[in-house]
Amino acid sequence: MTSIGFLVYDITLMGGAERVAISLANAMIGQYDVHLISVFFEKDKPCFPVDSRVNIHRLKDGCGSIPPHLISLCSGLRRYIRQESIDVMFSITAGVNSVMVGAAIGTKVKTVFCEHSNLDNHFYGRKHRFRQWLGSRFCTQVVTLTERDAANFREQFRLPAHKVRCIYNWIGDEWLEKAPDCRLDSHRIVTAGRLTKVKGYDRLTAVAQKVLERYPDWEWHIYGDGEDREQIEADIKTRGLTGRVKLMGAHSHMREIYPQYSLYVLTSYYEGLPLALLEAQSCGLPLVAYNCPTGPEEIILDRRNGLLIPPGDQTALAAAIEQLMENEELRRQFSDHSRDAIDKFSRGKILKQWQELIEDCLRQQVR
Repeated sequence: MTSIGFLVYDITLMGGAERVAISLANAMIGQYDVHLISVFFEKDKPCFPVDSRVNIHRLKDGCGSIPPHLISLCSGLRRYIRQESIDVMFSITAGVNSVMVGAAIGTKVKTVFCEHSNLDNHFYGRKHRFRQWLGSRFCTQVVTLTERDAANFREQFRLPAHKVRCIYNWIGDEWLEKAPDCRLDSHRIVTAGRLTKVKGYDRLTAVAQKVLERYPDWEWHIYGDGEDREQIEADIKTRGLTGRVKLMGAHSHMREIYPQYSLYVLTSYYEGLPLALLEAQSCGLPLVAYNCPTGPEEIILDRRNGLLIPPGDQTALAAAIEQLMENEELRRQFSDHSRDAIDKFSRGKILKQWQELIEDCLRQQVR
């Protein structure tokens, strides 16, 4: 049986990359011998349930930074690759590329760099850009989350077309088994995502101040946790939004949460493919999003099930939100079309693309 491995920074932390890696591992266990490899292991267990048949391996206990431990991490992963005869290894995010590329030296493993962000995102600095280049240069294949980013990889790193492919994150079947059932008459807006700068919460509070002053019976709830929580709380207080914009914390069952709202708003500076946007859409929520790089334009059908706003245009974003706040019938129209293009994100379709990728990798010669 073909053996595959997913390398993640830390599977005990609740984040999008961790969720994607665990979902892939669980979905592929029936067809492959699957290994979920965590560079660090800060907490006592993975952040999401892992199928008992998946092999979990940690390279280092606790938390830390990769560069000071790079040699030992590469050596440890190389030993594991050889011990388990892993055929194809996936790095989930550019951040772990240095470990995977270093570990692959002297082995026959095929490597796949899975970009979880995009090339337009400059928030993570030169180190991150180097890791993106490293994966592009030395891995067998590169997988992006959007077609736009796939084109950017080919152009900016001068890669042949066959080396880069877009594979979307899938929306789980459990999100689609029920008909959309959100509370379009509620006066609550929702946003979900890690509390970090790239998600644009500074822009969210600025827009919320404009909007909620005019609509005092509305609230805006934010789900997620992260390193910027204190800063966001301070910003909410400074803008006089206490009790109006609420930080609700991380929640592992958002399928139960989204139907309580009537509108989803995304204010990110950058995204990979915003899974929260897809999940909110599957529940029937009308969407308003900055058309940031990348993802929103490949999810939202503008003026059919949501509104795409020029990135950073706070006036336009506020106007779009107010348009939907004022018009329940328009919210209902958008909700009725919420799933019009969601089939391309179905689990079965996406899983087949991953299986085709693995087969293609196995046919290629080691570099």
